[in-house]
Amino acid sequence: MEAHHAFGRMRLQLLQPSSTHAINITIFSCPHARQSGAKGARDIDLGAQVATSGGYADRSVSPGGVTIPLFTIQAGKYLVVASTFDPECTAPFQLLAFSSVEINMQ
Repeated sequence: MEAHHAFGRMRLQLLQPSSTHAINITIFSCPHARQSGAKGARDIDLGAQVATSGGYADRSVSPGGVTIPLFTIQAGKYLVVASTFDPECTAPFQLLAFSSVEINMQ
C-alpha cells in the first residue's frame, strides 16, 4: 500500500462469518523489500507497527469483522497483514481501506 499523508481506517471482514476464526489486521512500515533465493519470493523487512485492530477477535466479539480505527499515516510504503490466530486457518476475506486521500494498494 502506498499512501500520502492522510487519515484512514481499515476493515477486515470474513466473507463467510465464522465463530472459530479469530482475526486481526496490522499495518507495518515497509522500508524495503529484497529478492530472496526462492523463485518469485521476497523477504520483507518489517518496520515499526503503524496501526492495529488490537487483539484477535472472533465473531462473538466482533460480528462484522475487525477495524483499525481512525489513524494518521505519512506518505510511504506499508505492509498490511491480515491474519488468523490459529496457524493454517484460512478463510476468504475482504479488506476495505478508507482514506482522506487517494491510495494505491497492490
